[in-house]
Amino acid sequence: MSHTQTRWPLAYGLRAALPTGALDGWMEEIGGVGPQVLNKTNTLAGTPEYLAPEVIDYPHDHDMAVDWWALGVMVYELLAGQTPFHDEGIADPMARLLAIRRSQEEAMQDGICFPFHFPSKSKGFVQDLLRRCPDRLGCSGGARAVQSHDMFRLQKFNFQSLRARTLPSPFRPEVDIPQVGVDVEPDCCFTLELLVQAIALIERC
Repeated sequence: MSHTQTRWPLAYGLRAALPTGALDGWMEEIGGVGPQVLNKTNTLAGTPEYLAPEVIDYPHDHDMAVDWWALGVMVYELLAGQTPFHDEGIADPMARLLAIRRSQEEAMQDGICFPFHFPSKSKGFVQDLLRRCPDRLGCSGGARAVQSHDMFRLQKFNFQSLRARTLPSPFRPEVDIPQVGVDVEPDCCFTLELLVQAIALIERC
């Protein structure tokens, strides 16, 4: 995301379904990004659970800061197994969007609800991303401010090693690759048990 925002001033709609992983645990790419826009836009589009409040609220004016909100939602979903905001089970698209907006407002007023297994080191990071602008992490300072957050700073996280792909991945999926010509129905290898194991590994880092 830092790489993209540094080179193209756009808001592209990040979500957890986009990153594609490799067998060594590294993310290969983020594909299927949304509309590319310069500076600001007032388009109401995107995955409802990932839309920042300023996208939903009229007149929908927003800029790249919505990507930092989406990052907060994605981190929460990856570590909790669900998104932080609820749609009240409503099927109608517009009514569902407004229900998510109500859930966002409740979370910003009363605090985000974290499940018991959520890594304590990551809570402050998510909370700082899921704020209104201009208080949202990343609104001022961009990627540099995000990388300077206590979650990374206190652990002395090495972003240079991350960019060079020399940093060991905390989670490497075990995937059975079938032989060529063998018709095998693949099993779902990523389960809740594996997610909990990955969270435990992150907690020990």
